[in-house]
Amino acid sequence: MKSNEKIKWQDIAADRYKIDQENRTATVKLLPQEALFLTSMHHYIGPDDPIDVNWFPIEELSVAGSVGSLKSSGKQLLKAFSEQSRVLYTPTFQ
Repeated sequence: MKSNEKIKWQDIAADRYKIDQENRTATVKLLPQEALFLTSMHHYIGPDDPIDVNWFPIEELSVAGSVGSLKSSGKQLLKAFSEQSRVLYTPTFQ
């Protein structure tokens, strides 16, 4: 695939995710080389903007894989996202 080609987002099959309404959690199984679209925020400025902090729709992000796990929550969660472009931020755990 050429770097300028776009990949269309696809829905995840029902057997690869679980929603727990009571605990307000979602568990998703991803395969290698897959990505998960978490949310979109119009006019997102960043983790230092008080409006973004108050309206950020994710409270906690936990990632578990074959080589370990990572977890971030609260204000630290906003800082876990790195700007890739004006419209794309990706989680970056350190």
